[in-house]
Amino acid sequence: MSKKTAIIILLIVLLVSGGVVLYQTFFTGKSSDQTAEGTKNRLGSFFPTSKDETENQSLEVINQGPSGQIIDEKNIPKLRQISSTPTSGATVFTRIATTTETIDGVEKISTTTETVFRYAERATGHIYENLSTSLISTRISNTSIPKNFSTVFSNNGKNIIFSTLGEVRKNFAAKIVEKKPEETVGSVAGSFLTHNTENISTLDNNIAYSRVAVDQKYGVSFGLHTTSFNSTSTSTKAIFTSPQTEWLVDWVDKNTLSLNSKPSYSAPGFLYEIKTTGERVKILDEVYGLNSKSNSDYVIFSETTNKTIRNFLYTKKDKTFKDLSTISFPREKCVFGVKDKKTAYCASPTSLTKASYPDDWYLGLVSNNDLIFKINLEKGTSEPIAIPEVVINNFDIKNIYISPNDDFLLFINKKDLTLWSLEIN
Repeated sequence: MSKKTAIIILLIVLLVSGGVVLYQTFFTGKSSDQTAEGTKNRLGSFFPTSKDETENQSLEVINQGPSGQIIDEKNIPKLRQISSTPTSGATVFTRIATTTETIDGVEKISTTTETVFRYAERATGHIYENLSTSLISTRISNTSIPKNFSTVFSNNGKNIIFSTLGEVRKNFAAKIVEKKPEETVGSVAGSFLTHNTENISTLDNNIAYSRVAVDQKYGVSFGLHTTSFNSTSTSTKAIFTSPQTEWLVDWVDKNTLSLNSKPSYSAPGFLYEIKTTGERVKILDEVYGLNSKSNSDYVIFSETTNKTIRNFLYTKKDKTFKDLSTISFPREKCVFGVKDKKTAYCASPTSLTKASYPDDWYLGLVSNNDLIFKINLEKGTSEPIAIPEVVINNFDIKNIYISPNDDFLLFINKKDLTLWSLEIN
């Protein structure tokens, strides 16, 4: 066989092989990166759920210890990393688990309470959950919601609001649809909230949000509205309107909302509490850089002075103030106990880089290294919670959550948006 003929045969073989690979990749959905653990998700569209894709993907992610090592499920550390990819939001709740076993021919049913960490993956909007007693995070929703920069869960983890980036910000209120017997993973289903919805806060089944809209009285106004996950598109209630459009909204309790003017080092801040019936009362005013977190009895807030911040505790009943030793942004870095309402937990650095707070922190121009402090609200004292030295100086904490039994904290590390849990009992 001549050299020319051999070259022609080799070219034909290469062309045929390339055609087979292209056919498998673009027409059958298979590719050379398929492994025993499943096929990597390469393409996605808005809100797709692919049964074939789900069957080929691994639905489980193994957690890591604080220094990145794979850990033994029999010896789960108090601090551990739940997600290895950026997270847009999370919640922690408890549920009753039922197990059945047969002993000496008799079927015995027992129940236990399990603590569940549930979170949304930022890139895809997929929902995962992890038990406090397990190292495995399991995907429970395969509905893709790209450009999902913020996710707010209801307390029980069953309802979600996704906020997505784009030319127009969109907010999708959904519930998790559990998988059917013939399916390997569930999905989410719901509807969009009203256009220009912002400042979303949830409590149980209730939703509070704001809208900035054209107003006949004020020209442009801020409107505070409430609704529920059962009626997001049919029933909303407007409870407050203001010509001041820069407010942050949070639930205080089932009947009360807080309104904190958007904090800035260069502007005095105001804090109001508004009943769902519309009555309102002023709590704080003329506090520069005001950033706050409230429950029914207390307000933890920060004040900016000379490019640093100070934290204070305000007791509503006595109308008294106490100076706290923490230096934190309470709205993002503090959480009140659920069972013990006289205790709070705040992430706070031991020292603070000088900057224009909180503006520079929100803009990502400065990052600090947090520890977590337990605060006795009656005494106004605080003490740090011990964490492994290997991760000290690694956390700039935001979005901190607490379990219903006050035994776990869940938080997002602002430095890489990974999710972590800390056992605190």
